[in-house]
Amino acid sequence: GQEIKRNALVPLAAHSPTQVHSAGRHLAIVAKLNQNLARTRLVAILKRIAPEDAVAYLSSMQAPVADLIEQFADHWDWGRLSLNTVLPWSLELIKRFEDRWIWDAHFASYSILSNKEVPWSLELIECFEHKFNWLQVSEDEGLPWSVELIERFEDRWRWWNTYNGKDGFSENQFLPWSAELIARYEENWSWPGLSRNKGLPWSLELIECFEGKWHWGELSRNDALPWSLEFID
Repeated sequence: GQEIKRNALVPLAAHSPTQVHSAGRHLAIVAKLNQNLARTRLVAILKRIAPEDAVAYLSSMQAPVADLIEQFADHWDWGRLSLNTVLPWSLELIKRFEDRWIWDAHFASYSILSNKEVPWSLELIECFEHKFNWLQVSEDEGLPWSVELIERFEDRWRWWNTYNGKDGFSENQFLPWSAELIARYEENWSWPGLSRNKGLPWSLELIECFEGKWHWGELSRNDALPWSLEFID
């Protein structure tokens, strides 16, 4: 009885590898048939809706290959395509359709800049430096922020602005903040914006270091500061 039980625990593959291989092949075929069926049903649905709605859906939710994008270049919704998170994003793909992507929109959330699936890098930003709205780049949270990136484009950053009530670069919480970085560009920052920034490594030492620069009204409203009796004294 014990021998039978032990044999029951031996994987099927040990008894019949051919049978397992055959079952695997059948499962793959079924999966492929289901995929084809789903694709057929999707095509049928898209044929029944308004062309502009079909284009919007395909531009937003599908992952067309580069050749297909090129074949129907005049028909895609390039705004939605720029935000499509399932495209096979690469530097080569972006270069290929450089003049089609939405680089600059009234709201940054409608431009390619807001697509977090794009492989943002120093090289990519250098390639398309002339395409960007640099105010939007300055305020972006998702770039691979580093001291090297800041140095490379220090003449491009919008250190402050009055356009949307934010102080651009100075209020970006995602920069690699340090006392050294602040000191290096001391004359570039908007100090009211910096005083509002919750991303700084706030400490009594940092505040003392730039005591004559802070906007004390903004500083008093910043709840990221290490408020304590010692700090207040």
